[in-house]
Amino acid sequence: MAQSRLEKVGTIYSRLTSLIKSRAIPEENKPIWLDLYKTFPPKYEPTFSRPASGPPVKKIFYAEDLIRAQFHKHHRRYSSVNLLDNKSVSRTESFILIYRQLEKDGVPQDEIYNKAIEEFLEKFKHEQALKEAEKADTAAESSQRPLQGLSIKRLVADKEGKFGKKLAQEAREESKELTEEEKKMYKPIRLSLEKIMEDKETTKEVKKPE
Repeated sequence: MAQSRLEKVGTIYSRLTSLIKSRAIPEENKPIWLDLYKTFPPKYEPTFSRPASGPPVKKIFYAEDLIRAQFHKHHRRYSSVNLLDNKSVSRTESFILIYRQLEKDGVPQDEIYNKAIEEFLEKFKHEQALKEAEKADTAAESSQRPLQGLSIKRLVADKEGKFGKKLAQEAREESKELTEEEKKMYKPIRLSLEKIMEDKETTKEVKKPE
């Protein structure tokens, strides 16, 4: 019968050899390290009661880690990171840069965190306002310039010509309100639309029964 397998009684070697003797573990399934242990036994038995040797493990903390922990604790909603975006700086990193800059400027240590938070929030609001403005500009441009993303291939594939006439008419109407520079930019698209419609009309006339 196997001896006690409690970690406080015996060693890992004595517990495993007892399991093998009791046939709880087959001889062929014994771990490789067991033969090494027999051949090269340790100088001191690794018992549970034996105190650990060597210096204590040091806590590996950088000053930046403490700043990050404090920032994440009080402002958790800003600590999310987009792992797919490798170009832009994360919000936490942006806060660290502001904090370091205030340190260089000689701001007192008891005031530096609060001032860094104020500057970070102001910068964040400014960036959000710029993003909203860019979205609004993009939406306005797309609504005013429906032909900018027009696919000529889609019109060619439209054999029935259901959408071609409407788009060509819209192009003519919009060309009246465009500036000279915009006319030059959109003229090739408008001409392509008209050419497609002419080709379709010609094809229909040829196919008409006599």
